[in-house]
Amino acid sequence: MATSTPSSRACNWCPTPGADCCIRVHPSPDGGLHVYAHRICAAVRGVRWIYRLLPEPAR
Repeated sequence: MATSTPSSRACNWCPTPGADCCIRVHPSPDGGLHVYAHRICAAVRGVRWIYRLLPEPAR
């Protein structure tokens, strides 16, 4: 499970924080390493995302 917040997730390809989709999961005994990117960065490279991150609900 990821411990970063959506606004702080690093994109795999650009320096701008706020990655909004997962593009890859590397399995491990600890639950796996999720690799995040912006949807536009993935689309430019022809990479399909696995799941999209939704904004946190208002409390």
